[in-house]
Amino acid sequence: MDLFEIARANTAPLEQRTAALQASCPTDGPLATAMAAFVDHIRAQGRIPINMRPWVLSRFLSRGHYQNIYDWATEMADLSGRPRDALLAEKLGTYLTARRTFDGAFADGLCFRYGALNIGGVGPTRYGQPRCRPRWWMRCAYPPYVAADRAPSHRHMNRLRLRDAEG
Repeated sequence: MDLFEIARANTAPLEQRTAALQASCPTDGPLATAMAAFVDHIRAQGRIPINMRPWVLSRFLSRGHYQNIYDWATEMADLSGRPRDALLAEKLGTYLTARRTFDGAFADGLCFRYGALNIGGVGPTRYGQPRCRPRWWMRCAYPPYVAADRAPSHRHMNRLRLRDAEG
């Protein structure tokens, strides 16, 4: 399965969903202003961070590039003479089978680097942390997010509006 091809094929449906969302929401007033500010903020501030442990960060900073778990295991196997699979099993523990199954289901899955859209702030401090949802999109016919997406908090949207009003 080629994840990048799936993403390319999903472009038109996402654009159609966006157009339907925009058509279902008011075209002026505070709701429209908040939605436009949110979209502008994502375009201007959106980043794809990669969560990493301190030892991974140290290697990233000293080498200037990020190694995924498979890159790391290959390098360590070359340096130590230990089998790559043994190093992966040691590092991933009980997650080894699930990780291999998932990554192996995709073309180039062993090359994946995992990240998530972040539009400011420190983000979740632990996996699965609860997310806030803004109320404005609940009045739209088509919600802009699926349950797994992280939406900005009301406080964040208010800060955006205040910042935009000030300058």
